[in-house]
Amino acid sequence: MTYAEQLKHPKWQKKRLEVMSEADFKCQKCKSGDNTLNVHHKKYIKGRKAWQYRIQDFECLCENCHKFTHELETVKPIVQTDLNADEVAEDFFQRMRKMLNMPEGEIHE
Repeated sequence: MTYAEQLKHPKWQKKRLEVMSEADFKCQKCKSGDNTLNVHHKKYIKGRKAWQYRIQDFECLCENCHKFTHELETVKPIVQTDLNADEVAEDFFQRMRKMLNMPEGEIHE
């Protein structure tokens, strides 16, 4: 089964809704509830299906934050830093919030 086929599977749809529900249907980075939401795999393990992960292995992200997350993952190996990947990601999102004049923790209703 291809990855694209897995994303159409009922088990993935159920897991996806579980992740979004757990996040109160808001982006876990920018807290927006107005934008289209995606479920992001924080990691992949060879041989597992898209839905065969623990809930904490996912993030509910709006389309913009999901795109930024993937762009950051592309850049991370290039960046020389003493920070771990989570700290780099958090720094990136704090800078993005600042750039968009969005206060930390602001929730969009």
